[in-house]
Amino acid sequence: MLKLGTNFNHHPLVKQLTQALMHLSLLDNYNNKFTPTMLYRGEVRKLSDMIYLKVNGPYTSTSFFSTTTEPDGVIAFLKEIQSLADDEVNVLYEIQHTEPLVGANISDLLKDDKQEVLFWPKTEFIITYIEYIHHNRSLTVRMNTANIEQHEWDNHLYALF
Repeated sequence: MLKLGTNFNHHPLVKQLTQALMHLSLLDNYNNKFTPTMLYRGEVRKLSDMIYLKVNGPYTSTSFFSTTTEPDGVIAFLKEIQSLADDEVNVLYEIQHTEPLVGANISDLLKDDKQEVLFWPKTEFIITYIEYIHHNRSLTVRMNTANIEQHEWDNHLYALF
């Protein structure tokens, strides 16, 4: 359900999870547990879905967006070139996580030593670099977490009630 995006964003369980994650990020911020981190995510997407991306433009995921601090941890989410459909591409996201109120570090909750950060639906990122390599059908998208002020964060949280 978490991966299906907009079809389930208004489901009570999705709202509850989003609220919990937002509170976790707030707690980490208040306890000074946040440190800027480079995060990675890999996925297979249709190239036509990625054509609209622009450097200095926004990127917003419509569903929960899981990431890891381990670059090799995303390989399992990519396909071998021969396995990609004609319209598919491997996408590697490199995310500079600099905003404490954007995304929640769920590593302590999972207790699996995977150093994961989960972003809730509609989290905004700013794209800083895009590179498509045609011969291996890979797309690298570098982005930063978008700056969010406390009152904006509060509005996002209150909108979930």
